[in-house]
Amino acid sequence: MSCSWLSPWVSFFPDHLLLPSNTHSQGWCAEGLNRLAQVCALKIGVEFEYVTQHLPAMLYEQKVYAGTVPTRDVLHDWYNGLVWLLFPNTKRQISIQHVDANIDLNSGNGRNSVRNVLTLFDESGALLLTSQQEFMHALSHHDWHAVFVKYRAYWHSDVQLNVFGHGLLEALHQPYKGLCAKVWMLCLPKNHLVFRTKQSELYGVLDTCLAEQIVLMRHPKQLQPLPVMGVPGWFEQNEQLDFYLDRSVFRPKPT
Repeated sequence: MSCSWLSPWVSFFPDHLLLPSNTHSQGWCAEGLNRLAQVCALKIGVEFEYVTQHLPAMLYEQKVYAGTVPTRDVLHDWYNGLVWLLFPNTKRQISIQHVDANIDLNSGNGRNSVRNVLTLFDESGALLLTSQQEFMHALSHHDWHAVFVKYRAYWHSDVQLNVFGHGLLEALHQPYKGLCAKVWMLCLPKNHLVFRTKQSELYGVLDTCLAEQIVLMRHPKQLQPLPVMGVPGWFEQNEQLDFYLDRSVFRPKPT
């Protein structure tokens, strides 16, 4: 797989393991993830358990809390497992927060704002690290020309985007122009450890950093939308700068 957005994952896992070939056998997803954890000598504190049906949200979180991740034979759950392998502390903290948060019975989905933002980040989230205050300001104000054109040189050096949401990872294999990440932003000093860590060791640092941030997520409005098709180097179409003039995707911030 040659997609630029996937390159950090390929550097951590063997390429052929990112999309398993034995999807015809029952229980392939849980079995493959457990084996991959062993092959990569990863101690993640949970085991993947084969299930056939989608479980109710709180029952699922309670099982995770107890140490087993219910896993269906679908790519969505495969990517969830890959995120567990790279971000075990963060995924565990999300589960703890779900179980500990009070359920708001007056909300339409039975979740309060804390559980809503955790679910949104778990499915579609990305961690954005930057050493540039002006970039952070531009993104928070949906100034897409500044984010993708004016500050284009910042990307992949002073700005790093790390996909976390397993639903987003799945969607990136058949992306569409309006595909958005829900971004948690951190502005760090230019000489911060995360900007100096080599790729093979980066995820340990990111996992520790993000696990500490999870407890600060209290409401979906804390997450910034980011149209990922616009990320420089991720998709060939955005090399033509008029790509960003499509206001159906690169929308101004609502007032």
